[in-house]
Amino acid sequence: MGNRRMMSKTVIHTQKFLKLPLETQALYFHLLLNADDDGIVEAFPVMRMIGANDDNLGLLVVKGFVVPLNDEMVYFIVDFREQNTLRKDRYVPSIYKNLLDEMYLATNVKPDGNQMATTGCPNIIKDNISKLNTNNNMSSKLDKVSEETKKTDHVDDDSEIDSGKVSSKQKNDSIPYDEIVEYLNQKASTNFRSSTPATQRLIKARLSEGFTVENFKSVIDIKTSQWLNNQKMNQYLRPQTLFGTKFESYLNECSLNTEPEYLTYLEEVEYIGDDIELPF
Repeated sequence: MGNRRMMSKTVIHTQKFLKLPLETQALYFHLLLNADDDGIVEAFPVMRMIGANDDNLGLLVVKGFVVPLNDEMVYFIVDFREQNTLRKDRYVPSIYKNLLDEMYLATNVKPDGNQMATTGCPNIIKDNISKLNTNNNMSSKLDKVSEETKKTDHVDDDSEIDSGKVSSKQKNDSIPYDEIVEYLNQKASTNFRSSTPATQRLIKARLSEGFTVENFKSVIDIKTSQWLNNQKMNQYLRPQTLFGTKFESYLNECSLNTEPEYLTYLEEVEYIGDDIELPF
C-alpha cells in the first residue's frame, strides 16, 4: 500500500466540501490518508486517533463522500481514484476487495477495460452513487445520525440569510430554540444563533430528558452569576457548555451564588468537566 496520498482541488475546494464542519473535513483528510490502494479504509481507528465522532462520519455518508461497505465501519472513499493514480506494479489489492466487488454488483456498475488495465483496481462511476443503498450495511446508530443530518441540512444552507428572517425549519419546529438562545444572549451579552444544528441537538436532548424551558433559564441564571464577570470563565457561557452533559449538575447548584474565592482557575476547569472541548 502506498505511503503517499494526493488530494484534488476538484474535490476539497468545492462548495459541497467547504460547507462541511471543520471536524468533518479533517476526518475526510485522515480517512483518505489511511485508505488502501482501492480507496477502502477502516474508519473506527481513524476516528479514535483524531477524536472524531459519529456525526462527522454520518455527514460524510449523507453528502456522498464515503460509502459504508459493511457494519464494521469499513468505508469506500468515493473520489479516491479521482485524486490518486497508482502504477500497476505498485498496486496492492485491498483485503476488503470482495466488499468493493459486491458494491459494484449491487449498483450494476461494471468498470471498463481501461480502468482495470492501468491500475488493477476499478473506479466507481459517480453518476451511479445515488443508486447505492447505503443504509443496508450501516449500523443503527449511524442510520440515526444520517437521518438527523438530513433533517437539519437545509438549516446549514440558510446560514447566510439575514438574521431577521426565520428559516422554514424553525417555523415548523415546536421546540423553543429561539426563546432559550435569546435568553442566553440577553443574560450573557452574547450573539449565538438558535439555528445552529449543534445547539439545537443539545437543547432537544435535554428536553427529551424531561427538562423544561424554565430549567434552561435557571442554568443560564446560575452560570452567568458565577462566570459573567470572570475573564477566564465567561468564554464558557455558551450552548456547548451550558446545555451539555453537565446540565443537571449546573441546575442543582445554589442559584445565583458566586464561586468561593478559594476556588482556583484550574479547579474551575475540572469542575466544568472534560466533555466541553476546552482549548488546552
